[in-house]
Order: sequence, then C-alpha cells, then structure tokens
Amino acid sequence: MATIPVVQTLLRAHLNAGSGRPMPAIMLWGPPGVGKSSIVRDIARDAGVDFVDIRLSQRDPVDLRGLPTIVDGRVRWLVGSEWPSDPHSRGILLLDELSAVDRTLQVAAYELILDRRIGDQYRLPDGWLVVGAGNRQVDRAVAQPMSSALANRFLHLEVTVDPVAWLGWARQSQLHPHVVAFIDSHPKHLLQLPGSAEADRGWPSPRSWERVSTLWTLSAGWDEPTRMAMVEGLVGPQAAAAFLSFCQVMDDASPILDILEGRVAWTVPRTADQVRADLRAMVQLVAGTTDPVQSLDRVLEAILASRPSIGAAALLELLQTAPALALRLPDSPHFTALAVRHGALLSGPAANTLQLS
Repeated sequence: MATIPVVQTLLRAHLNAGSGRPMPAIMLWGPPGVGKSSIVRDIARDAGVDFVDIRLSQRDPVDLRGLPTIVDGRVRWLVGSEWPSDPHSRGILLLDELSAVDRTLQVAAYELILDRRIGDQYRLPDGWLVVGAGNRQVDRAVAQPMSSALANRFLHLEVTVDPVAWLGWARQSQLHPHVVAFIDSHPKHLLQLPGSAEADRGWPSPRSWERVSTLWTLSAGWDEPTRMAMVEGLVGPQAAAAFLSFCQVMDDASPILDILEGRVAWTVPRTADQVRADLRAMVQLVAGTTDPVQSLDRVLEAILASRPSIGAAALLELLQTAPALALRLPDSPHFTALAVRHGALLSGPAANTLQLS
C-alpha cells in the first residue's frame, strides 16, 4: 500500500535523477476518484516538465503501433505526433485506464513499457517516465485481468487515501470551507466504496467531494431540496445527509466563528442544551477556522467554563473528530486546568457513553 505522498516521492525521484537514469515504469492501482491521474499531472506541472496523458480505453492497438504505409516497397509504421520526440525533453507519459483495456491493447503497450520503444520507428526519450494507472477488480469498475508478463514490467503501487494529505491539498486548492471542515471532522466519508447495488450511483470519493465544493459555492440561495439532490447525486444519500446536517450547524453558527476567531467573547448560555449546542459547533468548526491553534484555546476555555459532564463530552468529541488538533493540547496554557478537571479522559479510555446530545 502507498499513500499519495509516497507516490509523489517516487515520481519526484525520477525527475531528480536526470535523463540518463530512467526509472522502471510505475503502475498506480486504486479505486476511482482517489486522484491517481491528478497526482501524476500535478507533479509534472510543479516540476516544470512535459506531461502526456494517453487514455487507453479510448484507443485501439493501431494508435500505439502506428499506421502502416509503404515506403520504397517496404512497410513503415507512422507513429502519432503525440508521442514525445525531443531527445532532450523530460516528462511523464501516463497510460491511464490501463486495467480497463483488453489483452490486445495491453499487448500493444508491452514494448513501450518494457523497452521504451515502438518497433524500429520510435524510442521514448530517456528523460521520460512511463506511468500506468488503473482500477482494481474489487472496485466494481471496468477492470480486466493484467497478464503476468505485463505485470512483471511494472513497479506496482496501490494508492490509498490519506485524509490528512487530502485536507492539506484541499485547503491549498481553496475548496469550500464547509467541505474541508466536514471531511476534517468526518474523515470516514472521504472515500466509501459503494456496494454492488449502489455502484452505478454517486458515492463519496476525493473527486466527488471536489465537485461538491464547486457546486456548493454555485448553489448559494438554492432551496434545500435542490441542494440535497445535488449533493446526493455526487456522494450518495448517506454522506449527503451527514454533510447537509453538518452545514446546517456551520450556517447557524456564525456567532461561534466570531468567538473562535476572537472577535467576541463566549458567554455561557443559561440552558444546558444551548451549552451543548455551542460546544458541538465549536468542536466541529475549530479545524476550519483561520487560526485553529488559537481557536483551540477558546474551545478549551469554553469546556472549562461548562458543567464538568458537558465539558467532558465536548472534550471527548474533540479528541475523536480533530486528532491533529488534540495533539496540540499540551501546548495550550489551559492544559494544566484541563488535566486537573478531565485527567481520566486525557490519560486513557474514557466512558464511551458521553454524548453531546
């Protein structure tokens, strides 16, 4: 198994090795929507090298081998102009959807992958890395068995989703704050492969959440049924319901954001239900604030100001939903008071029955 940062490291190693030391071809396996082709494209762009994307499922063997023609009484093969031709160029050649094509097209790719050439008429420049990408048969996507002969020509990496790495990319790419905060609080929804009955409908993946982000921005002012249909169509009913419920908390909690970002002070509400609601909103929103470390201090202040049982429930939810921030607790000036009041919760397994609602 390999996380996206591992794949990035290997691809960059090729780009840093120089044109005289080409790496073996790399095959990226993983479910649809995890960003296999995007990883390759982004690394090539960031490194300032060329990138050629060949979607094999849309090709025929002749597209790889070339068209036959007669020259001086002999058959010559005319290769496509898309193949890299500059011997001094550097880049990545992506053979995407390799696992989706039949054996005849896989066989046509053998020579390019193993020997970096097509017959006598074309040779891939040394500065280019060949990368294949495809879905596994267990993903319920279009996937053909790969022959052992072809498989033996690759360095195989199975790409897994790392929510922390994805969140870093999402923030850098300025995805909608609601989407970022939701996945940060509910990482299990980042990727959920569908069952056989749902495979032909929308389901949660990094790709579909990126699309939710785009449409959520465009849908401001739409009625709730339309927004629900839009999100459900992208990520399925279960994830859509959880996301919309989370967004309701976000949209109703603008005063909470002001508190977390230091614009106003939090006053303990009169009722226990309102205290619970405020603390839950703080816990869910803290990771999406402009300064989550400073916001964490304000959450801890609110926990310490609340009734011990309610504060313990909020602390438990914080530990479960924002583990990266929870690791910063010892750095907070409120940690000593927190340890005195909720030491059992911080030092070991706590009572699982604590709930905010």
